[in-house]
Amino acid sequence: MGKIISINKLKKINFGKLKTVLIGGSFDIITVGHIRYLRESKKFGDILIVGLADDKNVKERKGSTRPIFSAKQRAEIIAGLQSVDYVFTSYLSAYNDKILKSIKPDMVVISQNNKIEFKRRQKFKKLLESKFPSIKFRLLKISNKIHTTDIIKRILKRYSIKNIDVEKIILYKKLNKKIIREYSRFKFGDPIIIKKYANKLTKIIKNYIKKNKNYIIYTTAKAPINKYCKKNSLILTEQIFKNLKLPLIVGEYNYLYNRKKFTDNLLKRKMHEPIIKKCSISKFKKRNYPVLMIDDSIFTGAALKISIKQLKDITDKIIFFAIIDLYKQKYSEEEVNNFYYKEKGMPFLLKLFKIKKYIPTSHFIRVVDALEEKNKKILFENLNKKQKILLEKAYNIYTDKKLKIS
Repeated sequence: MGKIISINKLKKINFGKLKTVLIGGSFDIITVGHIRYLRESKKFGDILIVGLADDKNVKERKGSTRPIFSAKQRAEIIAGLQSVDYVFTSYLSAYNDKILKSIKPDMVVISQNNKIEFKRRQKFKKLLESKFPSIKFRLLKISNKIHTTDIIKRILKRYSIKNIDVEKIILYKKLNKKIIREYSRFKFGDPIIIKKYANKLTKIIKNYIKKNKNYIIYTTAKAPINKYCKKNSLILTEQIFKNLKLPLIVGEYNYLYNRKKFTDNLLKRKMHEPIIKKCSISKFKKRNYPVLMIDDSIFTGAALKISIKQLKDITDKIIFFAIIDLYKQKYSEEEVNNFYYKEKGMPFLLKLFKIKKYIPTSHFIRVVDALEEKNKKILFENLNKKQKILLEKAYNIYTDKKLKIS
């Protein structure tokens, strides 16, 4: 039997007269403090058992950028140390009542290395002693203990890398046909759905942000930004911007649209880096405002990752808001984007154009560009003069070519 073991298998082992010692922790980046903690704890018994916090536990306690190493990797590292006899991984703390009842160690060793920590952990020790009188609990002072967080900060400072904490908030994590149908209308720029989403996200953001802090709203769009054709997430963000009255920054993608190369599949299409104009961020530098990033969806997280490069000079905190999460969904991006259009067909496109102050989205223009010539003609012939001018301008700006109707 190996050192890495499940709790169920561990509790079945009969250690006889051997004294078992239990300790717990994240052990993300192993430091000399960890080695001392493990070595000194082993001296209190014969068998040293380490309860390792799983990835979810570490992320919840230490932030979205942690752990650095996965639970599987951390368990293998700990198991490779001579002082350790067994390692188990759990979402629950090693000192949780359920774990202690299950394993029944002879002793539990809890580390502490400063006066504040000592007082807090002394109270915790007394609480555990009252619950488990048969188990001995001991506080162990580790000299010169260095925390993983301190090491990460030291590395980032030495190599001038700014660590940005990212939090993700998704409006709809699970998809059904009703949500997909609504989201598809949003992709085409339906003002009713955009207003609905904007109000929902505004409410979430208002409940989330702190009153004594200044925030910046950020989104991305294809350059040049204009009034004739906009990315649907930009239209959404502009409404949220009006609701919240916070500063707005837009990262602009500079690329030439090519239907043959562009695909509604984030895994296949090339991601371009959004560029933020220097004049837009100069006044926010060194002020470290948290950034509220708005996007329509998240799949691979590629857009978020490349935006971080642009935002690192003005913030160390990004709260990312999206309508849906496409990761591990049974629907493809293309299916979700075009769901309502596939149901309603050309009448849906015509209906949108007849809405007062309607702004064609980049997705709408891509769909128009892919239409057969006969359908393009049907669409164009059913528009009035003003609507035709709008479509022609939007098409020209997005595709960099004229709309030809044969």
